[in-house]
Amino acid sequence: MFVDEPNVPEALFGMNNVVVQAYRASATVESRTAMGEMVLASLEKGLAGERPEGSLTT
Repeated sequence: MFVDEPNVPEALFGMNNVVVQAYRASATVESRTAMGEMVLASLEKGLAGERPEGSLTT
């Protein structure tokens, strides 16, 4: 992660010992599974007329 993301310091591109790739910390089986479970739980609550947890609207 860089302070001014997505602007990467040019000096890094010329270094043979540096690999630069897009940020993807959430791209794990565990996190994506948890995201899917959260969606299903939110849909279930919403369809039951309840407010889903983490809802940002009223």
